[in-house]
Amino acid sequence: IMKKRPISLTIQMHEALCRRIRKDHPSRNQILKNLALHKKGLRGEKSIDYYLAYLPEKEYYILHDLNLIANNLSFQMDTLLLSPYFFLILEGKNYDGTVTFDYTFKQLIRNVDGIEIGYPYPITQVDRHTNQLQRWLSQKGVRQIPIETLVVFGFSSTIIKATSHQDVLAQKIIHSENIPETVRKLKETYNKRLLSNNELHRLAKQLIRSNKPKLPNLLETYQIKKNDLIKGVYCPSCQAIPMQRRKKH
Repeated sequence: IMKKRPISLTIQMHEALCRRIRKDHPSRNQILKNLALHKKGLRGEKSIDYYLAYLPEKEYYILHDLNLIANNLSFQMDTLLLSPYFFLILEGKNYDGTVTFDYTFKQLIRNVDGIEIGYPYPITQVDRHTNQLQRWLSQKGVRQIPIETLVVFGFSSTIIKATSHQDVLAQKIIHSENIPETVRKLKETYNKRLLSNNELHRLAKQLIRSNKPKLPNLLETYQIKKNDLIKGVYCPSCQAIPMQRRKKH
């Protein structure tokens, strides 16, 4: 693992915001709801990381949470797996319930307790990332190498369905426990070495140096004014704000 999955700053920022906003603030419930979703997503990411650990250690470089810029457009990849034969972009999804891939209208539909919610189509998302990564590699003078993509669901309880083209989508969508077997099959398909170990190592370092992490502006997201925040030093023991300084303590 050349670039570890970072500690979720988004979760820490939401937790800090919850501590410093009034309990009766109109945005508080939405903040708490989104915090719970981010924590749930973290559990899904850990599931993906668990099965990535089954890959042969000396054959792949793994880079988590890469934010790159190509043609003045930024793009973020959950996980990029590098090998001398092919690259693999993994896009993690942490939805529970039933998800249906609508191939015709290019939409992901999630059904939880009979309620349907539409989401952006993950296949379109990873295809866009592939094009952006190819542009980035071209700009850096890296030779052409096959780039594969996978949409990975972190929870094995998630039921995956498709309105059509099931055979096509089955090649692109998996549960996290199928990562080792899918990567093994890709290696059998792409058996021509295109990069030396030194070239691959230099590229991994270059990708890490080019990483431009993006932090959300939560005050702007939730339309919170600075005056709405409770100021002062937070007490880690009793959660009181502000702490009081008395006799040098």
